[in-house]
Amino acid sequence: MIRQIKSYRENTFQKGIVGVIVLIIIAIVLFSYFGINLKELSNKPIFKENFSFVKEISITIWNNYLLPIWNNILKTPVLFLWSKFIGLLS
Repeated sequence: MIRQIKSYRENTFQKGIVGVIVLIIIAIVLFSYFGINLKELSNKPIFKENFSFVKEISITIWNNYLLPIWNNILKTPVLFLWSKFIGLLS
């Protein structure tokens, strides 16, 4: 049973990596097809400002909403269940 779980995890992980690589290749081909230069795009001020904005919003949401929920409600039960699950695998 444990071997089946480990085998499933390894196969899923490998499929995930292959999928990500395929998506990256497809994205690069599409950018090239439409004539989008990623180097020029990343140097534009509007591009940098947009990513900075998304980063600030993400940090705010994490610090003000998600982290307190994790620390106050979810952390203890999730870590307890995780340790039990890992104990079953070994």
